[in-house]
Amino acid sequence: MTAMNAALCYQDGRPYHPLRSITAEWPAALPQTCRTVQLTHNTDWAAFWKQVSAVLQHHNYCATTRAQYRTVLRGFYRYARSRPAVTDARLLHRYIQHLTAKNYSWQWVGMNISILRTVFDKIAGRSIAVHLATPSRGRPLPEILNRAEVRDILSAASSTRDQILLGMLYGCGLKVSELCALKWGDVDTTGATIQITGNIATRSREHEIPPELLPVLAYGKQRCNQSDLIFQGRSAGTALSTRMVELIVRRAAAACGCLKPVTAMTLRHSYAVHCLENGRSIRALQKALGHLSVKTTMLYQRCILPPGTESPLDRLKRGNRQTQQALSVSREPDANTAGMPKTDLFQNPLSLQAIELPFTDQAETNSAGFYSLLKTHIIGRFLCRRRAGP
Repeated sequence: MTAMNAALCYQDGRPYHPLRSITAEWPAALPQTCRTVQLTHNTDWAAFWKQVSAVLQHHNYCATTRAQYRTVLRGFYRYARSRPAVTDARLLHRYIQHLTAKNYSWQWVGMNISILRTVFDKIAGRSIAVHLATPSRGRPLPEILNRAEVRDILSAASSTRDQILLGMLYGCGLKVSELCALKWGDVDTTGATIQITGNIATRSREHEIPPELLPVLAYGKQRCNQSDLIFQGRSAGTALSTRMVELIVRRAAAACGCLKPVTAMTLRHSYAVHCLENGRSIRALQKALGHLSVKTTMLYQRCILPPGTESPLDRLKRGNRQTQQALSVSREPDANTAGMPKTDLFQNPLSLQAIELPFTDQAETNSAGFYSLLKTHIIGRFLCRRRAGP
């Protein structure tokens, strides 16, 4: 890295990461500096974008990433309404504050900071986004389907193409972009493997083909050209769009009555967790998913409940029942307490009759009535204000 690039550091003191290209020895940092765009007062946004797009395309950034860069720069232009050369650190800071005030998600704010830092600092060499702090993100657990739900979703596929599509998403743990880029030449029916082309977030790898999908893939490989895409779009030679893949997944989930929010990534997450439950090692799962870091794969271990886990509440309730049975055997029923209910763990049992949920014929059957009764019961019992004084 040159002395010019060494002066630029993040807020924690780490030097800037240079642009990366997808090469045979991926990931490999670029040996030369990325500052190739010269901003002048006469440079408008159209000319500036052409130069930035040329740099990104030279470093093998995919079309989707370049479109994201263009969307961010277009939003910044609509806010600034000035030429690129006039942009300074104060203007960038006000723009990020504007996005935060509009209650945009931390993902979108962080993406804007990253793209603006890459464009103005790394490519144009302005050093105006150094002090922008990327918002910290949480690490929520992904949504996981159980095996019965996956089976119902796969069975709800309306066509053979959709069955193969859903089977590849779950059976191989593919991303949507990896699925849409598959060609018949990537299928090896002899070795029962498929070649998956990686992107900037995953490595290229070979994956075993599930035995249920091998006959139909072998049938298609014999009758199609090796350069043809497995999942084609409306016109010949075009790939099926990622939006259409997500629509197919949502339709299958709705057809089987699954209440969880299901996406194509949900099937990939479910594949990873089910592999760990079947005894697959973390390293093998990392290779199958193409993760660059094992820390990403370790997240799925948090989705597995250890076997034999029992809540202390269950043990306490079981002990209470055993005590009641012992008392009922040792004592004769009293005439004064014969009609009274037995004492349970809770003074006010959380039963359907106590909450009066609308699951009976007399109650309302719509969702509004259900949430209204549930909210009234919860607020009345647990969230009521305490009286001041005796």
